[in-house]
Amino acid sequence: MASLPPQPQRASNDDIWLHHALFKNEITPLGKIHPKFFENKFKKPRNTEPWALEISGRLHSLARDIESFATRRAELLIKEGSRKNASFLGIIYQNILKIRNIDDKVYDVFHKPTYTDYAHSNLVRMTDFPIINGVIPHAIIRNLTSNFLVALVGSSNLRRLVAPKKV
Repeated sequence: MASLPPQPQRASNDDIWLHHALFKNEITPLGKIHPKFFENKFKKPRNTEPWALEISGRLHSLARDIESFATRRAELLIKEGSRKNASFLGIIYQNILKIRNIDDKVYDVFHKPTYTDYAHSNLVRMTDFPIINGVIPHAIIRNLTSNFLVALVGSSNLRRLVAPKKV
């Protein structure tokens, strides 16, 4: 079995971070990111990492099987019984340089391959979200949401994302 890099590596500025949207609480049928997506998906890392929060995703440059990977993932979640309503709805994505320039560079992307997904990466937030009166300020979430794109299944945006990469 091949060994994985011992440490996460910063992703290239010219790559794209993408997240397979498998649930209706992630994106809307109109192709918008659900307002609670980032609040619900950002989690503390399982291991000691130099960032505060992360969301799993993939690097476009390494993901050779975007649609089939997402479909298999949804099928696995259904089979396991953990999420019976999983289905591939689309992709949430953005250019990594643009991500790094959101909110005073508090966001980044790290390549962290796993044995089952060499393209695995994490969108990270270097600090915890500020909490005011028990909630993350809406302006922060609105700004974050406005900086990401959605490609719905069947859309021309998704076809462009999954098209074979030119070498």
